[in-house]
Amino acid sequence: MTGRLMELTTEQRAEMAPFAQAWIERALDCSGVVDWDRVRDGMQRCYEFANVAWHDRVVVVANPFVGALAFSIASRLLRHDAVHDAVGDAVGVAVGVAVHDAVRDAVRVAVGVAVGVAVYDAVRVAVGDAVGGAVHGAVGGAVGGAVRVAVGGAVHGAVHGAVGGAWRRYLAGQWSWGWEAWVGFFMERCGVAQGMRDRYDAYRDAQLAGWWWPHRQFVIVCDRPLHVHREQIAPTGWGSHRLHSRSEPAIVWRDGFGMSWIDGVFVANRIVQEPWTITVDECDREANAERRRVMIQQYGPEIRSVRDDQYDGTRQYLVDSGARSIDFDGGTQARGSAPRALVEDRRGERWLIGTDGSTRRVYVMSVPREARTCREAHQMINGGLDESLCVAEC
Repeated sequence: MTGRLMELTTEQRAEMAPFAQAWIERALDCSGVVDWDRVRDGMQRCYEFANVAWHDRVVVVANPFVGALAFSIASRLLRHDAVHDAVGDAVGVAVGVAVHDAVRDAVRVAVGVAVGVAVYDAVRVAVGDAVGGAVHGAVGGAVGGAVRVAVGGAVHGAVHGAVGGAWRRYLAGQWSWGWEAWVGFFMERCGVAQGMRDRYDAYRDAQLAGWWWPHRQFVIVCDRPLHVHREQIAPTGWGSHRLHSRSEPAIVWRDGFGMSWIDGVFVANRIVQEPWTITVDECDREANAERRRVMIQQYGPEIRSVRDDQYDGTRQYLVDSGARSIDFDGGTQARGSAPRALVEDRRGERWLIGTDGSTRRVYVMSVPREARTCREAHQMINGGLDESLCVAEC
């Protein structure tokens, strides 16, 4: 690039959306075989940029749960101090942050302050946030939380002293590509920070597989998954997607290991694969409100034959749990309304049961505990709208 980058051209702006989409597709691609030679070469170059001697010992594992345990235990056995011996931060600082800072500084130098912020933010939102929200926000962060729960439970007892928290020193591989996409757009489409291109290329190649844990004496890296199921719940950007599947684990790796999410809520695989085994007592014991909501939705024997997003077991749960009636009326005064009921379950949660005016489908809606009548409950979940103002229910 010559001169000052005063603004993005029409062509550059037009390229942002397809550029981001291409990165999203690559990050979520589960069809191809990982080019392990390229990954190893990228890792070696990352070590060199971090001024850490390369050991040429790369161990591939099937999934991040195995990788987290293997890295932590091996680190401890080799040096008795996994935290101080791990070089994840060294690689991340020398290669990741250094490239990020170089690109940021290059853009600021190349443009005026006011224009620079506009260009910087435009690319961040259109490219970085789009990829980050679709990939890292939906998948990488969720997997990190699930592994934290799983590893934490596994090491809480006898092996806690051996493993500790060393497993957290990972680099996220394919699921951290929001940052790489943002950097790549400036480098490939705007021509900035070319002096850092070799570091960027090394880091990109090293990230082509799954999570990886760099260590002075070895690297543990996990394979890509076999499939990833997400759903889009908002426009592009952070919070745009979440993991979701009600028929099989949302993520499954090639060794068969899977993790389940429904509506972005992490649940045990049994809740997805054998939901008819869920009991009322199990739902009532669940302390996490979102997980309990999902379990109740999955509840009931009928789900064996209706395995889709339309099924809602809440009514069956309320019947089986012995929920008591609080109020009953004939519906709103609007044309097409139907009878409705306010009930309370064993935990004191209240639910409004109503019928769609056009489809006659019955809905069960969670309402505040303070609701004393169907009318109050309806107004509470409709932003305080006075239902007497409704003309028709449809």
